[in-house]
Amino acid sequence: MKKRCRKHAGNILTAVLLFSCLTACGGGKERGDALRESPKSGPETSGGEAGDVREQQTEIREEEETSAFQETAEKEDAVSGRPQMEVYLQDNRLDEWAGANALAQIGYDSLQINEQAYPELSWSVENYNRESGAKAASWKEENLPRAVEAFHEGGFHGCEYERSVRLKRADEISLSFVTEVSEYTGGAHGSIFYESCTFDAVTGEKLALEDIVTDVSRLPGAVASALMEQSPEGLFEETPTEQVEALFDSEREYYYEPSWTLDYDGLTFYFGRYELEPYSAGCQEALITFTAYPDLFKEPYREPREAFAVAMSPYAGQYADLNGDGKLDEIRMYYSERDYEGQEIHVSVNGNETSYQSNGWFGDAFFIKLRDGRYYLYVGVDEVDEVHTIHVFSLTGGEGRYIGEYNGNLDGSLVIDPERFKVLSILQTLSTCTGYQTCHVGADGLPEPDSPLYTVMQYEYEGRTGPCVTAKRPVPVRMVSADGSVAAKTEEMPAGTVFYFQRTDDQTFVEMGLEDGRSCRIDVDKSGRAQTVNGIDIYECFEGIVFAG
Repeated sequence: MKKRCRKHAGNILTAVLLFSCLTACGGGKERGDALRESPKSGPETSGGEAGDVREQQTEIREEEETSAFQETAEKEDAVSGRPQMEVYLQDNRLDEWAGANALAQIGYDSLQINEQAYPELSWSVENYNRESGAKAASWKEENLPRAVEAFHEGGFHGCEYERSVRLKRADEISLSFVTEVSEYTGGAHGSIFYESCTFDAVTGEKLALEDIVTDVSRLPGAVASALMEQSPEGLFEETPTEQVEALFDSEREYYYEPSWTLDYDGLTFYFGRYELEPYSAGCQEALITFTAYPDLFKEPYREPREAFAVAMSPYAGQYADLNGDGKLDEIRMYYSERDYEGQEIHVSVNGNETSYQSNGWFGDAFFIKLRDGRYYLYVGVDEVDEVHTIHVFSLTGGEGRYIGEYNGNLDGSLVIDPERFKVLSILQTLSTCTGYQTCHVGADGLPEPDSPLYTVMQYEYEGRTGPCVTAKRPVPVRMVSADGSVAAKTEEMPAGTVFYFQRTDDQTFVEMGLEDGRSCRIDVDKSGRAQTVNGIDIYECFEGIVFAG
């Protein structure tokens, strides 16, 4: 039974700084043009019925959904001309505790997309989120009493339930994802099964297999052949045609439609434990590619995407023709157990494994395909002292090879487009805050920023916007025009002016938003022991400055 522990530096930092910044800013006022980022980690609650079961609930919550999506919504997809889709994944917790004992560890993932660009789809996704949350709450209501009873009787083992979303496609055609549902209520092991959703990106309607393929009756044979080809050697003695056909038989008792996703290069089918083989055989996946079955797919689904990025989960298979020989290669990765020295990552291509020891602990991972035929694996690593790096592995040619690391992290939004994705960093100019650069995969395989500037991630709390600082004395600024040009001459903003962080190079300046909607640039000198503005220590210039650490 797996346990997830996600660490999100940007969100943790925002929570640490939130109250100090809002108080020092004198409250500020709500600004309609503010950039607001929702955290990836959702609200966590704990409590229970045992004698010392404690109720804990986070007080800091985002009041509005992210509007960082609006930036992307204005950008057009290079292939279709439609707005690019941007997807955020949020981890929601319904844990229950009795002292230091976890009575129930319950979580479910929810998705957010850029609503302005895809309003109908956004509505469908929100419906899914509500249904997923209701299933998690219902499971908790059913199983928590037994855990509480076991706790009182001294036979405590706790229970676990996770609904983990794996995004498989997000573009102008469709949004498709599979949800791995794992549960444990005691005994030798838990269970794992799958649910899946595929939505039309424009209408938001849920797609069925009949909408995508020309002949559903051909699918069992194609799936059985793919399982035989893509599963570990020896798992199936012969092609499991009858087993798969039984799962597609809607007339059988307890029938449910096989779980599947519309990927960038085909259809993937998912089979949980016991569905095809004994528990020890684990879960199976089968990819039917567009290129192998060109007449099986309808337009506009049968054209493989030239460039894409997709999240990879430990142990789950990813298939691609890495060396151009016309055969699918199997890519897998997993992490060693956490220890104080850091974690080791294992990357396998067709069973040939490469290991790499990090100085931290691995997090989100993404499989990347580029238009020029290169393939990479990006893996986020959290190190001590809030140091975050992206470790990059080349998969081109059919070999997993570590090629380097890049400072920053991928928390926040899922990487779905290798030509445009966000890398987050901790910034230290005028205050500690979180910002991001829009990047693409560079010639060396590492992330490459499109601009040296960072966009500061802002937040809303009780109708107030942060991060911000308030002038304690007149402050020299250079005004920024709507076209981005910066005035050569300075002018003074009076004491009491509230400045809202917008952009920075994290070296020499911070661009700030003003209450009236204008923007200005504050030049900062970081060459000495203390940061200064116009030769004056920043603490003498502003209140609301907060540095973490």
